[in-house]
Amino acid sequence: AKRDQDNTDFRRSKSLQRDHFAQSTRRDGQQSSPPPLVAQELLTALNDKLLECHEDYIHSGALEHLLDMTEVVFSIVKNKGFSRKDFLASVAQKRTECGGFTRGYLSEAGKP
Repeated sequence: AKRDQDNTDFRRSKSLQRDHFAQSTRRDGQQSSPPPLVAQELLTALNDKLLECHEDYIHSGALEHLLDMTEVVFSIVKNKGFSRKDFLASVAQKRTECGGFTRGYLSEAGKP
C-alpha cells in the first residue's frame, strides 16, 4: 500500500504568516522576528500554506479562507517569476478557451 512507502507528516509545527506578522510581533514586545524565507524554502512553505488554507476552507466554508488561498496563490505566482497581471490574464484566457466551473458539470475522474 502507498501509505507504507509514504513518510509524509501532516502535523504542522510551523505555519507561514502574513508579511505584517513581523511588525505586529515587534509591537507586542518581541525583540526580533525570524528571517524571511527565500527561493525554494519559501515555495515549499507557500505550498504548505495553500494546503492549510484549503483544509480550513473545507472545514469552515468561510470566505476568509478563500481570501487567504488567493493571497497564497498570488505569492506562489510571484515566486515563480510571473506578475499578478500576467497570471490573471492567463486565467482569463483559459476561461475563454475552456470555460469556467460555474455550471457544475461532473464527469468520471480523468475523463473529459
